[in-house]
Amino acid sequence: MTAKMHSVILKDIGYREVLIKTPSTMKEVESLTALNLKWQRANVKTIGNGFLSGGHFPPSVFMKMAEQKDTVVGIYDDRVVSYYTVNSVIMDGVLANQRMKAEELKLKGLMPKQASIAVGVQIVVDKQYQGSKLAKFMLDCLVENTKDRFDYFYTSISKKNEKSVEAHKKTGWMFVDQDENLHHLIYDLGKHTNAVNSL
Repeated sequence: MTAKMHSVILKDIGYREVLIKTPSTMKEVESLTALNLKWQRANVKTIGNGFLSGGHFPPSVFMKMAEQKDTVVGIYDDRVVSYYTVNSVIMDGVLANQRMKAEELKLKGLMPKQASIAVGVQIVVDKQYQGSKLAKFMLDCLVENTKDRFDYFYTSISKKNEKSVEAHKKTGWMFVDQDENLHHLIYDLGKHTNAVNSL
């Protein structure tokens, strides 16, 4: 397990030291589920408010993701304030569609045909912590934690979710395709790792 404190600056509050831990453990499952539910409630009426990108995961899915080391958590004052995860647990529904889209992007030459792709990438950041670079710190940890299994991350974002679009641009996601409602994005773990190693 890796755990590291990161200083983030919050609007109207100032500096806070957030513990970023990877992978998440079973004891965080309840907090992860609660934060995910809070995200879901905040986004029922309008996808642009409250939190960034994602879907609903029950406790059983968070438990399996913790076992597989698929989740990074941000903790302040013993409270989970953010998480970044890939979902290699659920294989049907929206995630089946994401897998098909990722294969389509390979056929378009946007990723190598042999690339291993993680779908179901979800970031949830408590509203108070948005814009604080917390997402970037967590993405760094998530890449480190999963680079032995995946070459790329794939996700999609509603075109209406302007906050999420901007946040993903800032953290280096590539916008590679779009349809009527969604932007389709990929993240190259190899480029990320090479950039970090060259520092």
